[in-house]
Amino acid sequence: MVQEKQPVTTTSARVLVVEDESIIRMDIENALKRAGHAVVASCASGEEAIELCAEHKPEVVLMDIALNGPLSGIDAAHVIHETAGSAVIFLTANSDVATVNRARTAMPYGYVIKPFRPVDLSVAIEMAVHNHVQDKRVRRERDDLKMRLMGEGDQSALFITVKGRQQRILCRDIRFIQALKDYVGIQVQGRRHVVYSTMASMEQRLPKDKFLRVHRSYIVHVDAIKAIEDHQIVMEDGEEKIPIGGLYLTTVREKLGLDGSLT
Repeated sequence: MVQEKQPVTTTSARVLVVEDESIIRMDIENALKRAGHAVVASCASGEEAIELCAEHKPEVVLMDIALNGPLSGIDAAHVIHETAGSAVIFLTANSDVATVNRARTAMPYGYVIKPFRPVDLSVAIEMAVHNHVQDKRVRRERDDLKMRLMGEGDQSALFITVKGRQQRILCRDIRFIQALKDYVGIQVQGRRHVVYSTMASMEQRLPKDKFLRVHRSYIVHVDAIKAIEDHQIVMEDGEEKIPIGGLYLTTVREKLGLDGSLT
């Protein structure tokens, strides 16, 4: 990395660094910390990067393209894009057309050529964070609109985007909905679908006689409830327990016809 006066960043991001050359990796970490970013973790392989993204959920991943091991940086970025949704910025010494075209398929938010300066990283991260936030907002609004239009007047099913196609989910098969920061997780028969939406939007789309908001982060299907114990809802499989938020106790009690013991 070319050394120069450290830039002052206006955006503090949570960053994962993926670089298989230890000296370069440490230089990058130090530069990011001086710029005010939080390095949540660092690693040297694509496999580790995927695991760390699932664990730490970084906003940005600085990913070397040429990693040692079975997975290249591009391979790992494809998986991260599908699972964690973090903004990936590629680091590479190659700017040839073939490499750029391969990298483009992973939908990165930036491409920084080595050797780079600290300011190059800061600018790339600033742009990636801004564009990623805007993209998530647009996708969430688009997906919410699709769900409303494709299910207009019919609350028996939802349409969600899964790998580029519209998939119909019957509401009767949904066990619960969980808030996941900018997304929601729809638990359907042992499988979770993650979509861009909000809990408020999901409440509007679901039939009110069958679904109940029990916590700021949970909506449950009343037919999937097995029992209530210790301010928790035990789901029908007996394994999943969902907390009941204090603000929702009265509503839960009235909706389920419980006595006054739930206080």
